[in-house]
Amino acid sequence: MQTTVSKVLVFRGIGLHSGEEVELKLCPAPANSGICFFRSDVDIGDTAIPARWDRVEQSPLCTKLVNEAGISVSTVEHLLSALAGCGVHNARIEINGPEVPILDGSAVPFVRQILADPLTQLDQPVEAIRF
Repeated sequence: MQTTVSKVLVFRGIGLHSGEEVELKLCPAPANSGICFFRSDVDIGDTAIPARWDRVEQSPLCTKLVNEAGISVSTVEHLLSALAGCGVHNARIEINGPEVPILDGSAVPFVRQILADPLTQLDQPVEAIRF
């Protein structure tokens, strides 16, 4: 079955490349919504940035996701690997800056908070791509 986090998890830190203070909220999301970033610091346009392979834009030294309106979020690798490794299929990620905070430079701080509470099971099966 699909899963999401059981409550809002907050991470604060510095963006590795921007040097800016960033607050990220990892929020529960409904089944079939996937992982999606929302830029709370952008007031115009569609701020939803789906974490999908077809949203990756080539960028030096980080993974950058960009939506159709050109709004982006970068340095997403550690957070996305933590979500995948912990088995989270759906999450709303609210972020007030251009990149995910680096924290200690690994996925560990994300994993610790995600696993601190049981995940919420949703009422939909996981759909896998078969080749």
